Amino acid sequence: MKSLKERLKDFGSNLALMEGRTKGDCKELEGKIITISDYGFLTGTNGEYVVFICKEIDDSFYFGGSVLTQSFRILDDEGYRESILTEGVRLKLEEKRSKNGRNYVSVNFNVEDEPGE
Repeated sequence: MKSLKERLKDFGSNLALMEGRTKGDCKELEGKIITISDYGFLTGTNGEYVVFICKEIDDSFYFGGSVLTQSFRILDDEGYRESILTEGVRLKLEEKRSKNGRNYVSVNFNVEDEPGE
């Protein structure tokens, strides 16, 4: 369990995992298999969103979209946090276009190693 001081930091505008890292753009992750190694949640004007770091680019943190936030909220609520921190979560983010012409980012959790990965 976190100390009170560590837990109170969670209520600030930054998470401990953000310290010493620069804000990355999820566009740079699209189309690549990544491993999320740590995450947390912040609340903004549009509600809660996930903040994460990935093993492949350890000097950056990223803000996740609604699909990723919802998935990690469910996993967190179901008690998978420790497993995520020890094993990581491999996934692939891909930009797609909906039938009505809107762009969105899909999350594929069932990824296999690709040549060159």
